[in-house]
Amino acid sequence: MLYRRQWFADATPLHTLVDIVGAAVVLLGLALRLWAGAHIRPWKGKRLVQTGPYAWCRHPLYLGSLLALLGVCTIAQNTPFVVASMLCCVGAYAVKIRIEERNLAASFGAEWQAYCAGTPRLLPRFWQGGNSLDLVVRWRDACAEIPGGIMFAALALSAELAEVWALP
Repeated sequence: MLYRRQWFADATPLHTLVDIVGAAVVLLGLALRLWAGAHIRPWKGKRLVQTGPYAWCRHPLYLGSLLALLGVCTIAQNTPFVVASMLCCVGAYAVKIRIEERNLAASFGAEWQAYCAGTPRLLPRFWQGGNSLDLVVRWRDACAEIPGGIMFAALALSAELAEVWALP
């Protein structure tokens, strides 16, 4: 029954705390995805966006997805699920990022190289600071990110329901 083993017993304060932390991480990831997606949408393919969340890392959409998944994994409190989910997503994003960066380098040349030199790929260096917070986004662009948020919310809910309805 390794796949059913939880980190902490149900209905304990620690279990509840871990669920709350997981939910907070899901929300943080979704907020980052919303901000990044809405920020880049008007300019995608037209110019190299280096402001807003893109001032902190080159791939904030992927970072937001990974954070949301980490939150879902925390809620699930199931080590094999965590390992399998993170390995699959990190592996898929590693390939996707390499392809995307090759295309961006071909499209934006020296501007892309300069951006890469000063901006980390995935994990922000907050101690160095980004060059812009730019929190202004258009409502229509933000709404386009809602389906991804619904998917992660459904995953988080299913992880919690799997605990409640777990078979003996």
